[in-house]
Amino acid sequence: MAAAAAAASSAPAGDSVPLVLVTGASGFVGSHCVRVLLAGGFRVRGTVRDPKDDAKTAPLRELEGASDRLELVAANLMKDDGWTEAVAGAMYVLHVASPFPITAPKHKDDLIRPAVDGTLRVLKAAAAEACVRRVVLTSSVASITEGRSPAELKDRTFSEEDWSDLESGRIAAYPESKTRAERAAWEFIKSGQPEGRGLELATINPSFIVGPMIRRSPCSSVEVVQNLMERKFSIIPDVNLWCVDVRDVAEAHVRAMVLPAAAGKRFLLSTREYGLQEMGVDLAAVYNPKGYSVPTAKASNWLIHVAGWFSATAAATVPRLGVHEKHNHAQAEAVLGVRWRDVKTAVAELAASGVALGLIQPPKGAAALECPPLGDVRTEGISVEDVPAAKES
Repeated sequence: MAAAAAAASSAPAGDSVPLVLVTGASGFVGSHCVRVLLAGGFRVRGTVRDPKDDAKTAPLRELEGASDRLELVAANLMKDDGWTEAVAGAMYVLHVASPFPITAPKHKDDLIRPAVDGTLRVLKAAAAEACVRRVVLTSSVASITEGRSPAELKDRTFSEEDWSDLESGRIAAYPESKTRAERAAWEFIKSGQPEGRGLELATINPSFIVGPMIRRSPCSSVEVVQNLMERKFSIIPDVNLWCVDVRDVAEAHVRAMVLPAAAGKRFLLSTREYGLQEMGVDLAAVYNPKGYSVPTAKASNWLIHVAGWFSATAAATVPRLGVHEKHNHAQAEAVLGVRWRDVKTAVAELAASGVALGLIQPPKGAAALECPPLGDVRTEGISVEDVPAAKES
């Protein structure tokens, strides 16, 4: 890693260095993708709502290699303006940006249409730029496992071959938006791009993403850990989440971008199942001695059912009570060479960075927490030197 980092930091910033467009560059996953690309020696162009917003962009500009190999441009998924310029000269596109509501929208189309239209807007711009070889789309496990009854979920093993059920009437707005956006992307690659264009696609389908934040990034992952760290409930429902480290997710994006065998494939990124109570116990062991009061007791299922009569949040957990899924992540290991980081450590790091960045409020008298170190970037086999030569026309 040290040699790769040294080579990347001294890499020239000229046009000969491959350029990668990252949409949603200031987000939780997008910012880590930028970090991995810079560590690998790539030039990076990141889209953000406002490049002049220092609160969002300063942490990106401070990344190693950013001073001469990172540019930030304005682009909005709901507008055509700027996308032609954003993809100009890019060899690859990582389409990470996607709407994610902290609260459920009043109308599901308020989420679904932006997700689908934004994805197609980026793909059309990429297809129109002849030098773009491949788009890597950030999808979700939500496009694989959702829309099923508890009986259908129980002890079932999910893989990239599965799709969420859009016809069951059980699917919520967010998983429906991810499913429809990913299906639209594959359909565009199959029949929507200009004849003979040959733009490639790979999708990354991560589960519940944890790990340290590069910048203040409100998201569902933070909300779950926030509920525990701020003790918003004193007992924990029997809900189990499959988790994955954000650094593994970012590295997988770049591997899916560079490796020839990744073209045309979906990749389920899911390290292991992690129960909310287990998560609470682990966080309590680390942070309760520092003045926090993370709950550790499990709530009985009947109590959550009753609470669901009065709370939409509780009601949303009822179908998942006691459910244990199985996820097959063999393809990510075999094709991308993913080596999984420990999610227990990653959850603790997410909690610390959430407190340090002001997203999680510590109790009065609790110890101040600092953002944890991000650790090494694993760029072996996915640096600029590993970009395949252009195909013969």
